[in-house]
Amino acid sequence: MAGHTAFKAALVLGAAVLIYVPVMNGQFIWDDDQMVTANPVVRAPDGLYRMWFDTPLVDYFPLTTTTLWLEYRLWGANAAGYHVTNIVLHALNAILLWRVLLALNVPGAWFAALLFAVHPLNAASVAWISERKNTLAQLFFLLTVSTWLRFERTSSLRWYAGALLCHFAALLSKTSVVMLPVVLLICAWWQRGRITARDVVRTLPFFAASLAMGLVTIWFQNGRAIANDVIPIGGPLERLAGACFAAGFYLYSTLLPLNLMAIYPAWHKTLPLAVQLAIGAPFALAFAAAWRHRATWGKAVICALGYFLVTLLPVLGFLRMSYMQLTLVADHFTYLPIVGVIALVAGAGTVGYEKAPSAWRPIWIGGAVVLIGLLSALTWERAAIHYSEETLWRATLEKNPDTWQGHNHYGAALYGKGEIAQATLHFMRAAELNPDASDVHNNLALAMLAQGQVDDAISEYREALRLAPDDATILANLGIALMHRGSVDEAIADFEAALRLQPDLEIARDSLPVALEARRAR
Repeated sequence: MAGHTAFKAALVLGAAVLIYVPVMNGQFIWDDDQMVTANPVVRAPDGLYRMWFDTPLVDYFPLTTTTLWLEYRLWGANAAGYHVTNIVLHALNAILLWRVLLALNVPGAWFAALLFAVHPLNAASVAWISERKNTLAQLFFLLTVSTWLRFERTSSLRWYAGALLCHFAALLSKTSVVMLPVVLLICAWWQRGRITARDVVRTLPFFAASLAMGLVTIWFQNGRAIANDVIPIGGPLERLAGACFAAGFYLYSTLLPLNLMAIYPAWHKTLPLAVQLAIGAPFALAFAAAWRHRATWGKAVICALGYFLVTLLPVLGFLRMSYMQLTLVADHFTYLPIVGVIALVAGAGTVGYEKAPSAWRPIWIGGAVVLIGLLSALTWERAAIHYSEETLWRATLEKNPDTWQGHNHYGAALYGKGEIAQATLHFMRAAELNPDASDVHNNLALAMLAQGQVDDAISEYREALRLAPDDATILANLGIALMHRGSVDEAIADFEAALRLQPDLEIARDSLPVALEARRAR
């Protein structure tokens, strides 16, 4: 029996690791540099103190940032180490999921863990270093549930304290796990068919921890990450409609993960509100039908879909999030919620297999093997797409050619390769799609300056500064362009203004003495 269990564990671990081979030696993508190598807190010797007890970052995920701080001492700017850590965390999460579902007596627990290990939606969380938040938070989320279930079996306060400690660790990894106390109550209803006052009282400290950390995150998001930026989530009705659409989209993507991408089209801007709201109707009908049959199959549906929607709630757009400037739906938002749907599918498949005539069982097994194979192939492809900035954004633009973020990032990747003319075309397209993005105008100016178009570059820098007047980097870049034109005095003024805004800005600090020397030499 032990050997059989070890073999099954090895299959899950092997599958979770092998399908991410294409990204193991991958590069930093998207905001990975900002999160790791260009993050002053991660690089600083006193970074641990600052990330825990100060507010230098736009989000408060100190446990996640601690892992990156430690790894920076090991890997430095070598992305491979961070990728491997994320993959190992994902593999551990798959094993933990198996053990939790076993403890809850969910049919097909091992098959659910295998599905989770190879599901393509998870690639965005595993292959993207910045989403360490997800893989680490999921680890402590599952440890919380596992330890809580141990407490319920033993009534030992030691396990209760352990569960609460793991909950804090999950919250300090990523606050989107705030709904975990509700999940504990769902587990109680699944096991006993009711939620008692005793269940609620025992979860109160968990709710208090979630509330406290949720308020901290709201403060960071609104005061630091978002500030004065506009988040396109609309009023109450628009937010409800967007949430219905997003929930339906995530369920569809879980069941049929065939057209995944980094940035999805802004469907919420073209679909009527009534259509978006109507997408919520199937959920309501499913819950109503399941409630009528809660004594049999309905209980599993209520718990699975309940878990799915409850854990999705923080990312459905009811509250402002800085990421929603880019897109209202994203694959990495599903890393936690996907478990509910996977468990339901695996459980239904296992029950169907057990009830099938013996002659039909090979067909069920064959179907499961084909499903795992197809999902693994899709995940392998998604992992390969996340290998570099160029592969990620080229693939994104193939599916969503009208994303300004895609053109901006792909242009930056081409610029880094020295393909300046092609990069300029993508920056220009990004500026057409979103003329209010200061970083696009800054990038376009860089490309123009590299091609000797000095006056055009200065014009683009001035437009970028109009949109972001306190951006020290753009000021310094404008100063460099002015130096190319020979406007030394104007350049000096811009370098000095940049240093007033950001005294440690290297580009301005290095350029100012050169400009001053040029003025003296006149």
